[in-house]
Amino acid sequence: MSLFSSSVKSSIKVKSQKILPNLSLVGDEVRKHDVVYSATPWEEELKDRNVIAVPKSILSNKMTDREHVVKALIMKHKLFKGWRFLNKKPDLLYYALYLWSFKRHAHYQKGMRKKLLTPEEISSLLRLHRDTEDTDELSYEQKRLIELAREVHLPEIDTKLYEISLMRLIGNLYRTNDIAMFIRDYIRENIFTVYSYKANNRELVEVAVESYVDVRLPKNVIQQDKNYLNMLVSYCLTKVQTVQRYAMNTQTGHWYWNEDTGRWSRKEYWDKTKVRRRINKIYNLLDNTNSNDSYVSGGLPSASYVEVPEDDTKLTLPPELKGKLAEDIMEDADRKHKRAFEWYSGNGTHGKAKTYKFRGTRKIHKAIRELRRNNSDVGVVPRNMHRMTTDRKVFSTKRSVAGGSMLIDCSGSMGLSTHDIEEIINDLPASTIAGYVGYTGERSGFHGDLRIIANNGRIDDEAMRELGMHGNNSIDKEALEWLAQQPEPRIWVSDQQVVGVSENGGFPTNLDRQGLDEIKRVMMLNNIIPIEEVETVKAVAKKLALK
Repeated sequence: MSLFSSSVKSSIKVKSQKILPNLSLVGDEVRKHDVVYSATPWEEELKDRNVIAVPKSILSNKMTDREHVVKALIMKHKLFKGWRFLNKKPDLLYYALYLWSFKRHAHYQKGMRKKLLTPEEISSLLRLHRDTEDTDELSYEQKRLIELAREVHLPEIDTKLYEISLMRLIGNLYRTNDIAMFIRDYIRENIFTVYSYKANNRELVEVAVESYVDVRLPKNVIQQDKNYLNMLVSYCLTKVQTVQRYAMNTQTGHWYWNEDTGRWSRKEYWDKTKVRRRINKIYNLLDNTNSNDSYVSGGLPSASYVEVPEDDTKLTLPPELKGKLAEDIMEDADRKHKRAFEWYSGNGTHGKAKTYKFRGTRKIHKAIRELRRNNSDVGVVPRNMHRMTTDRKVFSTKRSVAGGSMLIDCSGSMGLSTHDIEEIINDLPASTIAGYVGYTGERSGFHGDLRIIANNGRIDDEAMRELGMHGNNSIDKEALEWLAQQPEPRIWVSDQQVVGVSENGGFPTNLDRQGLDEIKRVMMLNNIIPIEEVETVKAVAKKLALK
């Protein structure tokens, strides 16, 4: 018996793709040009602007659908010959021009239908098409008339071809972990056809992950891969559908009163300025540069998986924390960790965090100035004579303000107020301080917010206000991974009651055992110190504030 499982692709039998016929090339002007079939047709157009470049692979096996694609590309060649578009990616521009040209091709077919066929003939031909089980029984003329009578839409995707395409893309993603390439290739293979809901993306992702993932990984990591890929495929599909809907529904004409029909009608006309504006809009919808796709960035969870550290890995307190304060921190953290990580477990997975850009709205000059000032009764030049009658510390020196980083769990179980957070910031003004909070359910692919509250002496008031709008903490792992990238010492203000999300709906629920181990791994490997009590946090902040 072979040690290797058979390829998934071999179980899916698909007809070989047909070569697009040159018979579909109509028009005297087009006959003068060559037709080139290529996997990257935009590159062929860059080499020679006189060629009609057609993609080799279109995810449809219907000859009429494929002919419509070619005719739309012929229309593209006629409409945009001699046009120049600056600072555009060739592949995305090719897609944008194709979609607009397909709309014009559909409009042209509609005009031909009205000229050549009466409404009665259209109804008769459509009835003939509907009642004929085997289209081979129809004559060539009948097939062409039926094609003319039918509305022209973007071709519907062939389910089997889509399955093979998606399996291949996921396989490439497991080999490269390149999310940008996955999104680019998904758009390239699906932009010419409309998605058919006969294809079940969740089932395809399930089969693909089981085929490509390392079987030695924990089940929780494999499930995270499935959740991530479902979200990634949904993101790509939504992007393609949004672009196609806009391209096929946008108009460049105007409304007028039709005296013959007694109703308002729309007249299309070719306005280069408006057309260029629509093309730029389609291009921008396709481009990932300015889109908010942070929740699909980062790569597969299995690619960043690290083995659980051995038991001899221990946390180390900063040297500034000594005596009873250090003992209280360690004792309380051990007790809370045992309660949260050893007593409770469920079946939840890690939530996805929505990270916001820091916008400092005001400075913390006073706090930094006070921390930098060190009053003493020993010195050379007295500067604070008003203290002679109190503590006699009339001399002052400057001290450097230390940094560090802090992550605050703003969930309901912590009970932290805005006043408490501001006090912590004032005690540790030169540090990077962030807060995180979880939603009650999934929202646009996210399960919570991660916001930087203070950084280098500035504070973001909006971040503090928004963190108080929710009460869960479903994104503990991603928040701790953010903290792990910040400078030491790293303080995690939390009761360690970490929470995950359910598979359906993204509702807060207890993490499974593997999820708890992953959070512990991040905490232990990056020396993240958990502290819950606000007063203890304030005492630690004052100790860490000065070098």
